[in-house]
Amino acid sequence: MSTLLGAARSLRETAGADVYGYYLPDESLRERAAARARASLGGRRYADAVAASRAMTLEEITEYATAPDGR
Repeated sequence: MSTLLGAARSLRETAGADVYGYYLPDESLRERAAARARASLGGRRYADAVAASRAMTLEEITEYATAPDGR
């Protein structure tokens, strides 16, 4: 989860905004997901996973998110 949170943040920053044409983003849901991931991994591991995923390309993010083994 933390990998996709970091990747999503990076994509939003690249686009320059939250680019949702059909609904408003739920910041509280995003923050709860991040809090659960941080609690599960611990602060340092969470920060490392988010930082690593922010450097992923769109192709790498897609591959990661669609991999049958979850990796």
